[in-house]
Amino acid sequence: MKRFFALCLVIATSLGIVNNAAAYTKEKYGTTSTGVDLFWYSFTTALAGPRPAILVIHAGGFKAGNPGSLIAAQDLANAGYWTLAIEYRLAPPAKPMQPRQSAANDNGLYPKQTADVQMAILRARIDPRCNGLVAAVGGSAGGSHTVYCAGIGTKGGNKLDAGVSLSGAYDFHDPTSLFDPLRPSFAANVYNYVGSSNATILDNASPYKQINASVAPLYIIASDNDPMPLHQFPDLINALNSAGATNYQALLRPNSSLHGFDYWPDVRDSVIAFFDRWLIR
Repeated sequence: MKRFFALCLVIATSLGIVNNAAAYTKEKYGTTSTGVDLFWYSFTTALAGPRPAILVIHAGGFKAGNPGSLIAAQDLANAGYWTLAIEYRLAPPAKPMQPRQSAANDNGLYPKQTADVQMAILRARIDPRCNGLVAAVGGSAGGSHTVYCAGIGTKGGNKLDAGVSLSGAYDFHDPTSLFDPLRPSFAANVYNYVGSSNATILDNASPYKQINASVAPLYIIASDNDPMPLHQFPDLINALNSAGATNYQALLRPNSSLHGFDYWPDVRDSVIAFFDRWLIR
């Protein structure tokens, strides 16, 4: 019955019966060891009782961005999930987190952003609004964090139960990606985030490096002419296959140069179906 009601919400939303305007409350979900308060935007669902929680993790090259996509967060709430658009510390120039991070002398470099996402996972999991299951959907940098936190951590603790990555960066030391003349921002962003251009350090900080046979279920999506270097998508698929992971699905969108949450309307229904498969018991 709960699954049927969630499906009705999705259909009603697509028909314009349910207001899709973002409606949320801002809540503090934790404080870092350096004293930076972190917040999420909480989107409630009409379904009764504790629900699976889904973190929405924003893009921004690891150095910028506000919580969101708010549209994706509202869609997921309409589908029956308690949805949380989170903020996390950012690498320089850290907009809009800069004032709080500067006050704490916090540069937001790797692995601090991972620690923030894991903090959000733990906080959501113990909240009475959550039934104990926590997933995430992230775009670009947010997709990187999603995959990273699907691979590491403790099951039932700070590790995601499922994740969707939209155009994520997965292999920070891949030479083809670092020297892609059409996508020069990739190298600048990962060097800035990791705080190094050393190949070994970049490799160890890469999400693909965290993949193992016990990785949480993943749905990996990209466009065939994505602004993210095109090798990132097969690099992650190869890592999943090499680890013997079988609980993933992948979608390469044809004839598209859209990136991350920009193509959310086109993949929303398949993302919701993925979460329904792994989170609805």
